[in-house]
Amino acid sequence: MRTILQPAALMLATIALCLAGGDSASAAPIKSKVNITKAFDDLDGVVVRGNVTSAKPACLKNRRVRVYHDVDPPGPSLYDFFLGEAVTNAEGKWRLASMEHPDKVYAKVLKKKRPGRDCGGDRSPTEPVEVP
Repeated sequence: MRTILQPAALMLATIALCLAGGDSASAAPIKSKVNITKAFDDLDGVVVRGNVTSAKPACLKNRRVRVYHDVDPPGPSLYDFFLGEAVTNAEGKWRLASMEHPDKVYAKVLKKKRPGRDCGGDRSPTEPVEVP
């Protein structure tokens, strides 16, 4: 009789844990913010630098940041094109160099799945590219 009750008790405990909020998928992601700190053009193309900020240090490192050329109309549109992708360091800093010569850019940090709670995504404001 004891061997029959053990699996049933384990199954009931698992169901109770899920109903009590033990499922991390239901928790809201931790907010993250992406910024462009500098965008400048040189002879070889554009260099874009920025950072990701978050209340949780685990949401800073190894974040994928995608940079786009913001083509008219302003803001994200079907006409914007992808310049490249960078990965943040432990402090949340990132840098991208591209052979393209855009006049304005924006960045997106992608959502990151992690144990416990996911890190949210974000989009930066559009920034003009400085030309020397």
